[in-house]
Amino acid sequence: MGIPRTHLPLFVLAAFSASGAAAFPPSSHPRARTRNAQRVPPSGDPIRLRGGTAMFGATRTQFLARIGGAVLSLPLLTEVYSRAGASRLAPGGRFPSEPLADPATGWDEVEDVTLVFHGAGGQDQYTDELMKNLEAPRGRGGKSYEAIVDWSAVSGNILQASFNGQRVGRETASLLLSKLRYRNGTPGEERNKCNTVHVIGISVGAFAADSCVTQIKKVLGTRANEVNVQLTLLDPFLQRGVIGVGYGTKTFGRSADYAQQYMNTDDPVPSTNDPCTNCACVDVTALRPKEIFGHDWPLVYYARSRQLGIVPLEQRQEAGSVVVAK
Repeated sequence: MGIPRTHLPLFVLAAFSASGAAAFPPSSHPRARTRNAQRVPPSGDPIRLRGGTAMFGATRTQFLARIGGAVLSLPLLTEVYSRAGASRLAPGGRFPSEPLADPATGWDEVEDVTLVFHGAGGQDQYTDELMKNLEAPRGRGGKSYEAIVDWSAVSGNILQASFNGQRVGRETASLLLSKLRYRNGTPGEERNKCNTVHVIGISVGAFAADSCVTQIKKVLGTRANEVNVQLTLLDPFLQRGVIGVGYGTKTFGRSADYAQQYMNTDDPVPSTNDPCTNCACVDVTALRPKEIFGHDWPLVYYARSRQLGIVPLEQRQEAGSVVVAK
């Protein structure tokens, strides 16, 4: 599939920030040095033109320092932009107000829930394959529920997708719990018995998935132990916004009862090649077929594996462990 074009702003920003100061070097031409020496007072007072008007009110050194400061402020301005999307993401707006379709037999019989959050590019043949295999063993009389949350309207802008994803995850969790009749940690009188919630995040969808898990546990409060919540991340994107490098490495999986990560390390997609501290990680790089792009491989591997769904207690690995699949 190649690198999505939506990743290009990060590369451009990094290159521009690194080379910004170099774009304004002091002149090295001999005549320019002479002219500068004549116009810059030894005292360092501002350079003045005829009539006493200050040239930018600063010496050349001060002027270049200000330009450098402006260049260095670009990441901060871009960070503000990356957060702005989530602040404008109103319920019922660009994010569908009803992302979870009601099961055919209703919610009363649902015991196991699986939610999937796709990556920046939306749904594709690989997410379709995952959903098909998740639904295959259904046959439980409506006791299981699987859904992929379509948040493609706000997932494509890579600078804003992480913050948008966190907002989408929280809203999805709140909607799910309301359908299960959980409100502020108190179940409704006729609440159905939900035993497990499995949340899967693909690439930047990891932000939505992790936020969803955190919100579920927060709302359940003292009753959090009643529902086993598992987080599965498939080659998760770990950088939040522009300055949040390594955010996911330290944060993802912190709220889950069990968190696992499938990782590929030989693709050029940035911020996807490190194991998360709070997850049991499986590195599947060595098993990747040549015809499958590296960033897609963890999704494909998981979709075709026999380890779909909730991991039994006896098969769980320690958080922070890394198993290299061969």
